[in-house]
Amino acid sequence: RLRVEFITANHRASLWDAPVVELLSRAESRSHPLLAAQGPDGLARPFNRKEFLRRLAEPRRARQEIGKVLLDQQVVAGVGNMYKAEVLFLCGLHPRTRVSQLSATERRCLACTIPRVLWKAYKRPVWYVPAARRAKGKGKELLQIYGRAGQPCPRCGARIRRFPQGGPKRPAFYCPRCQPRQRRGRLAR
Repeated sequence: RLRVEFITANHRASLWDAPVVELLSRAESRSHPLLAAQGPDGLARPFNRKEFLRRLAEPRRARQEIGKVLLDQQVVAGVGNMYKAEVLFLCGLHPRTRVSQLSATERRCLACTIPRVLWKAYKRPVWYVPAARRAKGKGKELLQIYGRAGQPCPRCGARIRRFPQGGPKRPAFYCPRCQPRQRRGRLAR
């Protein structure tokens, strides 16, 4: 359900299924408690990788699953469920991998892949229609794994799997061969 849409001569921004919408002035946004705690913006140029890695390394996150942590807007702002799946796929990381199990290389892969995926999505918007079980929009080819449970992985051909992670509206999608739970992940290509 569309909640808010802003249209200008050059841009269009649509907000879907938002339970709460607050419109703030620039000054109000600087002092808003939720916004002040927000992690680095995944679309910022340049993306603050150092701050993302610092927040990811906070001791309270060590035992958390990376699939849940990427949705935490205090770690990184702007990663939603669709792009969480794509980032983890590109980095070869299983969504249930604990943050403490990530190598330095895997953490850097996340820091490099997040802005790359979000900018592609920004330039070629896509949305997923659960009832129709398909993606729509210019960038639907960006979704290599999200919403494709039971279909072959575009990289290796194994069947993509799905499990609930963070509630019924937050399923995780992964390839059991490209994103194994025990083995270290592959770097983004």
